[in-house]
Formats: sequence, structure tokens, C-alpha cells
Amino acid sequence: MNELLPVPGVRRVWRAVRWRVRRVWRPVRWRVRRVWRAVRWRPVRWWVFRVGLAARWRVRRVWRVVRRREHQSNELVLVITMGRVGSSATYRALKNAGFEALHIHQIDLKSLLKRSQKLKVARHIKDGHRARALLDAEPDRPVKVITLIRDPIEQNISAGFSRFRRLGKLEELQRYVTDPAVMNPIWEKTPLTYPLSWMDLELRNALGIDFYQVDVASAGYGQMEVGRVSALLLHSTLPDQVKSTLLSQFIGREVIMGRTGVDRNKQGDLQSLYRAFELTSPLTVADLSEVAESRFMQHFFAVDKDDYILKWKTRLNLA
Repeated sequence: MNELLPVPGVRRVWRAVRWRVRRVWRPVRWRVRRVWRAVRWRPVRWWVFRVGLAARWRVRRVWRVVRRREHQSNELVLVITMGRVGSSATYRALKNAGFEALHIHQIDLKSLLKRSQKLKVARHIKDGHRARALLDAEPDRPVKVITLIRDPIEQNISAGFSRFRRLGKLEELQRYVTDPAVMNPIWEKTPLTYPLSWMDLELRNALGIDFYQVDVASAGYGQMEVGRVSALLLHSTLPDQVKSTLLSQFIGREVIMGRTGVDRNKQGDLQSLYRAFELTSPLTVADLSEVAESRFMQHFFAVDKDDYILKWKTRLNLA
């Protein structure tokens, strides 16, 4: 080769190139030989080697798809509801569909600050502050809000029962439910007026969403847009299949609803305990009338006042 390169400068270039090629090839050649010897005489290792390559390729492919979806779907998804309306199942369905949604009960600053003074701050309060921070930090980011509503009296009783269940095991609760000293403080912490004003406080005042401008009672759901915010409201009593369809259309991706929080082994005992608990409710006929005539109940459920009062008088054994 040197005879073909009579010019000294060309020879120096050739030697430099050859030296670099050898320097790169030697460690590569050693690794290739090592892999070949391992897989040539050991079929199992060869199979593992191939599976590893295939798995790595698939992981990279899935990762690229996930990153692409994150880039394409940059909406901030908020599940903002009162407690005890079935929002946990909705939140879980969104998580299963690949959305990093925030599940909160308050977003109004005064509401959050009031509940942040406790020694142990609840997760949904921390997420409420996080949601406000994201809204303020990214003023142009599109936002999707999902909320659910329920009969205020149903919600009131269910919220009280949720507090009651934290007091002990089933056998203990069956004794507590007949003790006024235990029951009265629970009902005092569960005001009936809260669900009637929640829509104005947490959606209209905080986000500008006023579902009183949308017909909800006739179909059981409503949708509206205000600036960068798109909002969907659902009756909690809608069938899961209907909720799945509405959520999928609203989000733009398949969402499948499922139930959560059902203790199937003790469902019968819990139902009996729930029935005994609701009979301790301090609600009066005047309270039932106030709910039936409220703007919330008439707009979102369009109930007949007399029928509604009769239903709850019978259920709560009121004279």
C-alpha cells in the first residue's frame, strides 16, 4: 500500500486514518466475538438476547407513542365536584385512559385557604392549590372541567355517612348509630346548604362557568365553553355506559366508566347501617321544602315540589 502512496503527506493521512479505524474496531470486534461465542453454543442465551432486543424496541415504541400523546393532548383536566357524587369512578376512568387529571372538591381560593389550616391537609386540598398554580402559570393552556351533581339530600346523607364510617368497624358503628352523642356532631358538620351554593362558589366565581345558563335537567347532562375552559356536567345517576360515551366525546379518547368503593362482602350489612343512619337525619319538612324550591334543584333536576317532599318524608319517616 505504501508504494501506491508516494507522496509523504498522503502516507501520513493514510496512517492516521488506519490507526483510528483500528482503534475503533478492536473493542467492537472483541464485543462481537464475545456475544457470538455466548450465543453460538448456548441457544437459551441466544433466545434471551433476541427477546431483549425485541423488548427494548417495543418499549421505545410505546414510549414514543406516550410522549406524542402528551404533546398532542396538553389540556389540563380537572375533575371538580362536591364530595359523594361518584367522582372517584370518573377520576379512575380518566386515569385508566391515560390522563393525568386532578381530582378536587374546591378551587376557590377562600375555600382552599379555609381548609388548609388543619394539621393534616387532605390530598384534594393540596391538588386544589396545585390546580390554581397551573391555571395561573399557563394562562393559554386549554382546560377541561368535569363535574357531577346529585340530589342535595342524597349528597348530604352520603357525606355524613362517610364521616360516620371513619369512627370504627361495622360492629362498633351498629352501636354508635343509636347514640345521639355520636350522631349529632356528625350532622352539625354536614350542612344542607353547602351543595345548594357549591356551583356558584367553586365553578362560577372561580372559573367563570355558570351551568345555570345551560339546560341540564332534560337530558341529565350539559356542556359549555368559557374562554379556554370547556366544561361537562353529568348527573351522577346516569348509567355508566352513557357516562362513558359522554366522557369519550368530551375528552376525545375512549373512557370506560367503572364503579369503585363497593364493599361487596358486607354490602347487605352496610345497606342496613346506611338505612339506620339516614333515619337519624335532623332534616325537617321545612328543610325538604327549601331544597325542593331551591334554584339548584329546580334548574338541574326540575322536580315537582310536592312529589319531592312526599318522597323524602316517607323515606325519613317524617310526620
